[in-house]
Amino acid sequence: MERMLKNRLQQAILKTWSEQGSDHFHLEVGLSGGVDSVVLLHALKQLQPELGFVLSAVHVNHQLQASATEWVQFCQNLCEAWEVSLRVEVVNVVHRQRLGVEAAARAARYQAYANTSADAVVLAHHADDQIETAFLGWLRGGGLRAMVAMPAWRPLGANRPELLIWRPLLEVDKQSLEAYAKQWQLQHVIDPSNNDETYLRNWLRQQILPNMLRQHPELNHKILAGVEQMQRELAVLEEVQKQDWEFVHEQEVFQWRKCLLLSAARREQQLLYFAKMHQLSAWKKAQISHFLVELEAKPASRQQIMLGDDVVFFDRQRLFAWGKLQRHAMARIQALGEAELGMQREFCVNTLAMSECIVNTQIGHDWRLMSLGLLRKDLAAQPLQVLIATLKQAKVPLLLIDLWPCWYGIKDKAVFAAQLNDQHLRKHHPAAQPALAFLNQYTIARHPRIDNSA
Repeated sequence: MERMLKNRLQQAILKTWSEQGSDHFHLEVGLSGGVDSVVLLHALKQLQPELGFVLSAVHVNHQLQASATEWVQFCQNLCEAWEVSLRVEVVNVVHRQRLGVEAAARAARYQAYANTSADAVVLAHHADDQIETAFLGWLRGGGLRAMVAMPAWRPLGANRPELLIWRPLLEVDKQSLEAYAKQWQLQHVIDPSNNDETYLRNWLRQQILPNMLRQHPELNHKILAGVEQMQRELAVLEEVQKQDWEFVHEQEVFQWRKCLLLSAARREQQLLYFAKMHQLSAWKKAQISHFLVELEAKPASRQQIMLGDDVVFFDRQRLFAWGKLQRHAMARIQALGEAELGMQREFCVNTLAMSECIVNTQIGHDWRLMSLGLLRKDLAAQPLQVLIATLKQAKVPLLLIDLWPCWYGIKDKAVFAAQLNDQHLRKHHPAAQPALAFLNQYTIARHPRIDNSA
């Protein structure tokens, strides 16, 4: 029996390992100290000589339970006994509006996983977890992506696309893991929150699914087969999404007139994909419906919609994003002065999706980067009109014109629109070029350098 359980776990691991893994992979096991993750670490330790990977573990201390410190100590003792390197991450779970404790803890945990130097983080989700996750997606009103539950392999996220998440136990049920732990005499910790049925997942686990499977034991296999089928169908959907994404883009800008050639369902998918590609907060179903209705009713208008702290805006039949990527780019611009000369700078906040625009960033001895909105009061009418015309001709979204960074000559008061007529300055100050490169997505035309001296 012991041999059979060991082989079953090893076979489950080897089945997915052969598809994605390679020799000398560095695997880091997410070790909570519970029975599932302890069994996973033990099974991988047994396979390590055969597969030749580097093995380590990470324990995330969420600081939510009274026993959290004891769990850290347990994991440290276990890894020391098994000669496995352990990384301990202490996180603060920020409970934001509409984000419950469970979801907030998960977000903090995955952020801690992203800090690894490993090639893949290995998690102990099993077949019972897979069924629960599929049911949760359905009960929460999710679509296909919610109900496909968890793939065996996937990238961690857009911030670390090279880092993989691996779940090798998705075909192994909880009972088998507990039997393995018992026969190998593996100690583990118990999280009392797993019995709290105020959490929807625990209610499913304790009440609904056990009763269902007692009546119809064969349903677990059918549900898992259904999840696998939906994962294949999702792969097809994602292929279509990517093809549509390439179709609707022209000159690297999302063109709504081309999106209108798609079916209504595919237009909706493109909005979802737009948020994903730009790392924006997720759309709500009602937001997508409202936005699509507005664009179809007023195709020549300018629209914008907030997604959390991010914004999607529509300008002259083009779709743009302003989110954390753009805010990060602005922060890089603001850091230029300090990086080059360590000079003191003053900042003024402009608002678009709660973003901070670059103001009075000293570049060298003779130039500053300033927003057009701040320059308005210092420029004569004619150079200001020329500068605004340059931005409009480049089809810069009107919502961004006052936020647009401009070079300002401290001595001669010359002004140049960043990325549009500043070739000489970018060459003279190369540190500014990568920081300003994100502006390319908001322009279509390119114009020769224009001297806007006051």
